[in-house]
Amino acid sequence: MKNQTLSLLVVLSACLLILLGCSPDDSSDSPKADKNLFSLWTPQDPTDPTLSLENLDFNQQTGYAFTFGTGDQCNCLIRFIGTQSSGQYTLNSCTYVVGSGSGVYTNCSALNHSGTYNKSSDTLTICDNTGSCGSYK
Repeated sequence: MKNQTLSLLVVLSACLLILLGCSPDDSSDSPKADKNLFSLWTPQDPTDPTLSLENLDFNQQTGYAFTFGTGDQCNCLIRFIGTQSSGQYTLNSCTYVVGSGSGVYTNCSALNHSGTYNKSSDTLTICDNTGSCGSYK
């Protein structure tokens, strides 16, 4: 009887471990990791640029470079004000880096704007002051 009880306990323990430990990471009921706002973000729309927000922090105006497919580069200042989940941002003082590319995109001041952001676990939504929004993972 003692061996049967021990065997039953081992079988139940193994079943419980299998049920609890074998859920795939990408299943819809698995919680997603809470990604840091200041990370690398890939656009859902492939025509949008990748956002490299590493090395940024709240309430600090930091240099930020945009490089276009033509090689043209615009250097801007960016600032985030808020929390990990929501807030505002400003992008200003954008200037063209002379000789950085073909010269097709030199109107860097057109990048100057402000907007809002919302982040939920692994998705970042950024909306500019005209209401145009982009979603990133």
